[in-house]
Amino acid sequence: MRRLAAFVMSGPAQAVAVVVLTAVGGVLFPPIALLSAAAVALVVLRHGLNQGLIVAGWSALVLAVLAGLATGTPSAAVAGLLYAAIQWLPTIVVALVLRQTASWRNVMTGLTLFAVAGVIGVHLWVPDITEKWLDVLQRSVSGLLQRAGMSPMEVSAAIERAAHYATGVFAMSFVLSVALSLMLARAWQAQLYNPGGFRDEYTSWRLSYWLAGVAVLLVALVLLMQNDMLIELAMVVLTPFLLQAIGLIHGVVRQTGISVGWLVGMYVLLVLAPPQMGSLLAAVGVADSFTDLRGRFGRGA
Repeated sequence: MRRLAAFVMSGPAQAVAVVVLTAVGGVLFPPIALLSAAAVALVVLRHGLNQGLIVAGWSALVLAVLAGLATGTPSAAVAGLLYAAIQWLPTIVVALVLRQTASWRNVMTGLTLFAVAGVIGVHLWVPDITEKWLDVLQRSVSGLLQRAGMSPMEVSAAIERAAHYATGVFAMSFVLSVALSLMLARAWQAQLYNPGGFRDEYTSWRLSYWLAGVAVLLVALVLLMQNDMLIELAMVVLTPFLLQAIGLIHGVVRQTGISVGWLVGMYVLLVLAPPQMGSLLAAVGVADSFTDLRGRFGRGA
């Protein structure tokens, strides 16, 4: 990864090459798209907004041309531009905020509030959003689920459940993908110019107590009302606290010198039981914002 970051920093043409190639790879395997956005963010973090926009603009143009040539239709070129905008513009914005403020609290708060506004806006703009998602999911994933061995009745039930929370899942995924791309870019920047800097930043994350209070309020309202939009909002607001908790645990392992097996176990459980482990970690992150758990562990070390 350090070599890839160094190649991105070796010149605009090299950066464009990495951004385009990883964006194309992201079409086939979505996680690779994180590398594409991270490369753009690295340019912004190191060289500023203008250079980041130049790299993103040329990359978008190349991507549009490739899409047009691959399909022979102008609409595909437009789709390539839209794909580029969706992938890179949010990351450029948060990278600029981090460059100017050096505050992950500001970055994550702004990103979360933007996603919250998106969820509310979608529900206000499309009152029957669940029915819309139901139609989309039936056309896009029902066949895949049936080929995976699920019966038609099971597929129908699963799609109906997913449709109620699809907007929130999309918004939560947006927060995660943008945050992970920026974290990767910051880690690359630290590897090249400030070894150990990102580790120190990430393990000291502590989001504001008022955002933690909003998370607690939303969870309480969900338990009382079981409203779809409230559930989606809670999912979005808890997402940055999940990332905070992971950084907290890394920091505690580093502070106390306990076995890295705790980290391995955490990641294994996140893979095997993501909803349960994710919820537990988010709760830990919220508690940390109120009580400064890492400070307590540090004093006890």
